[in-house]
Amino acid sequence: MHFRCPNCHQPVHIPDRLDLKDDDKTLDAVTCPSCNSQFSLAENSATTASMEPGRQVGQFVLEQVLGEGTYGTVYKAWDTELLRHVALKLPRTGAVTADQRLQFLREARMAAKITNPHVVTVFEVGKFDDSFYIASQYIDGVTLRERLQMRPMTEREAAEFLIPLLRAIEVFHNQGIIHRDLKPGNILIGSDGTPLIADFGLARRDQAGETTVTQTGKVVGTIPYMSPEQARGDNKHLTNRTDIFAMGVILFELLTGHRPFVATNSRTVLYRIITEDPPSPRSLKRSIPRDLETICLKALRKDPLQRYESAAAMADDLQNFLDGKPILARPVSVPEQCWKLIRRNRVSFAATLVTVAAVVSAIMMMVRPPAGTVPVVIATENGDASLRFVRYNDVLRVPHESGFQAISNSGQRVYVTPGLYRIEGRDEAGRFHEVWRTIPELPSSGEGDPYYPHRAWSVKDGVVMLQPFRLFADQDVAESMVNVKGGQFEAGIENDTAMARRHPQTVGDFEAGVNEVSYEVFRKVLNQPFKLSTLTGTYLSEINSRFGDRSMISDDTPVSGYPIDVAILYCELAGGRLPTCIEWEYLATLGGSAPYSTGNTPPIEQPENWSILSIKAVTSDTTPSGIRNLCSSVAEYTDSPGLSYVLLFPTRFPEDRRSHAGAEELARIPTLIEVRGAPSDWLASGVAAQFVNPRQRLLAPFPAADIDALTTYSRIGWRMVRAVD
Repeated sequence: MHFRCPNCHQPVHIPDRLDLKDDDKTLDAVTCPSCNSQFSLAENSATTASMEPGRQVGQFVLEQVLGEGTYGTVYKAWDTELLRHVALKLPRTGAVTADQRLQFLREARMAAKITNPHVVTVFEVGKFDDSFYIASQYIDGVTLRERLQMRPMTEREAAEFLIPLLRAIEVFHNQGIIHRDLKPGNILIGSDGTPLIADFGLARRDQAGETTVTQTGKVVGTIPYMSPEQARGDNKHLTNRTDIFAMGVILFELLTGHRPFVATNSRTVLYRIITEDPPSPRSLKRSIPRDLETICLKALRKDPLQRYESAAAMADDLQNFLDGKPILARPVSVPEQCWKLIRRNRVSFAATLVTVAAVVSAIMMMVRPPAGTVPVVIATENGDASLRFVRYNDVLRVPHESGFQAISNSGQRVYVTPGLYRIEGRDEAGRFHEVWRTIPELPSSGEGDPYYPHRAWSVKDGVVMLQPFRLFADQDVAESMVNVKGGQFEAGIENDTAMARRHPQTVGDFEAGVNEVSYEVFRKVLNQPFKLSTLTGTYLSEINSRFGDRSMISDDTPVSGYPIDVAILYCELAGGRLPTCIEWEYLATLGGSAPYSTGNTPPIEQPENWSILSIKAVTSDTTPSGIRNLCSSVAEYTDSPGLSYVLLFPTRFPEDRRSHAGAEELARIPTLIEVRGAPSDWLASGVAAQFVNPRQRLLAPFPAADIDALTTYSRIGWRMVRAVD
């Protein structure tokens, strides 16, 4: 089918066959390849005509239309005062509301502060009549889209072309600006071959509450270049990695001549962006180097945390490719590809995976296992489930550089490297859990502590048997939870030398307990029999025998006085886990946007009277989402060691790490755990205290013996969090 674009009147080809997944064709949007304007094929839609050349807007005389998009038209115009050509962008009538125009103007002024040779300079923002204009540097050249229509790029040309753009993107990312609409039509190429990024019409600062053009829940950007989080309409929590995804799409297109996600209508493209992985570039063009394919696919990962952490990191890897050096990105392993397949097709693949796992297990019993691995079996208590083994650094308790190691099904044998693991399980009913397990080397020197599942194992016929765990539906968790939308923020304290060095972190979505764990919930959760049939009694009876009977303490008192192993045990039995130090700080600073969990107001009025508060106590220490007592009452465990950020996150401090004397600090890790949310002097002795900075990191020692726990941890409790699947 051929249509005429209502704006430039050039022919537009629409495939005859529409995707059968979509039955509402009135939502289809068509982009004109000639002028980049969008229009609908629905009968009740219309487009707005452009202004006529020759009309004067302020000091500018319009000469010709350069391009037209969803929200505005760009003209070549003559500046009658400075005697130069400019690119003048005017909003299309009816495209945005009055409030959105003001937001658009604010963001345009923000973009005008960017100075970089690979970013189009914004000269001026002004008003005329009831509208406004944005005057920018006029580039006498073509767009990347037009350039590709002339001649495709070689692989090396593509890498060389993107590197300066990624460096420019890093500049405005460091200023807190996210572009959100990177695409070939917004990349200009000057007559001297210099590439420049243009059109910050959808850009926003990476700060809560500063959005433009549309509000959370509406899709913004250009659909084929959107990240999954954009496609879902989660615009409030976009990060710099959103732009990295778009650059991955552009790199894919430069390498293959095709976009990674295509369909005959916009709804299907959005669906594929959210749910489907991009095809391998080499499946479309075998001559593409594997390293370049790996770089491209890393930028296109669904999970923002698995993409490049910065535009500079992606540029560095492209430069490594050009220089013949090893790249830092690694291909997605076969096990992880299988795991992603499971997540996308839980119901339809459940029965198939059980059969496949059984066959694979039978084969594995007949072949030599991978060197350095041990056979492991773990089951879920409530039926079949798919399991994912994620290896963690034994000391730092962060994901191991080797990444996750294997997938299996409940009760099936799998071979993994000995060490600390977070094992994630899920079933076709949507139930989920993630638990800690320690996998020993064989022959094992012991069986750990059978009363703590995360520290227990046994060996049967040469196979490590780990304690089973239960999967939980969201509604089954033991305490009320609040959904926390993740995002990017600056962790740490300004001018801190090492322990809390300021640096960027990205936090995924999770749920957090409204209150610290109370004795009422604690007793209910732990009053269940041990998972091992050889043990008698309940977890609660064993805890009481080790640390003393506390049945006289009232139900509404937050739990305290136990070592962290008890907190980890509770969270496993309740359906969650402890927060990491970064997640806790994200909570207590409202996503890094405020000094306190309550905003700009200190959480408690008289900090010198710090004490353990009932979870029912009325307190001002409550976040807008309802989470209470983050910076009052007991201190709280995190699931992180008492280690400086420089050593805990070495990849974020490559220069500091080399000069930081960390051997002594590393040696102290087994004796320290990080707690948050109380003053250090009160935590140590209970004396009158000043208010704590929520970013302050406190260290608590492990007691020499269990009997010391009540004294050592008398003012330390915890709250539970749960991953959002």
